[in-house]
Amino acid sequence: MIPDNLPDIIISQLTDPFRIGLVAALIYTTIRNASVTGWFVPLAAGVVFVAFIISATMPSGEQTQLTTISAGIVSNSILAAIMFGALFIWQRFSK
Repeated sequence: MIPDNLPDIIISQLTDPFRIGLVAALIYTTIRNASVTGWFVPLAAGVVFVAFIISATMPSGEQTQLTTISAGIVSNSILAAIMFGALFIWQRFSK
């Protein structure tokens, strides 16, 4: 049962400044600790954690919490991919 307004939910989450800041902090922390903890597990856990914590603290009116968490995981993954892509392009051309 996919809600009709799922694209609207994802777009609103992609433009949320609080979410963007949390994912940017997650990327920074992942890069800083990559030599000790690796990349994938901390990044995946952080994406899920940010999706859950935002859904738990900022409830939406008509969507279920499972819907907002699922859309948040998708949104956070997209934001993380964009930020990692921008970082790697910047590192590539700054040398």
